[in-house]
Amino acid sequence: MQAQAAAWRAVANRVADDGARAHAAVTGAHFEGPAAARARAEARTAAARATGIAAELRALAGALSRDAEELDVAQRRQRALEEAAAAEAAARTAAEAARDQ
Repeated sequence: MQAQAAAWRAVANRVADDGARAHAAVTGAHFEGPAAARARAEARTAAARATGIAAELRALAGALSRDAEELDVAQRRQRALEEAAAAEAAARTAAEAARDQ
């Protein structure tokens, strides 16, 4: 799950970077007139959407990472309980075997 969270963070970074590059490409081009103003406005809007999508992906990756940590803690706790139960059962079996002799 941690690897998946890292992969989602990487996707978020690519989305944000691509949005910023596209915005820079449009705003850096020299052209004028109403079409230029519309293109620049659309580039700003697209860059803002990319930034928002990247933020959502990062938030999801963070939630996944936190869930993975909680799951890891729960699994370690469960393994410890199982190991303790197995040790107790082995001790009982050994005690019963010693008593039977």
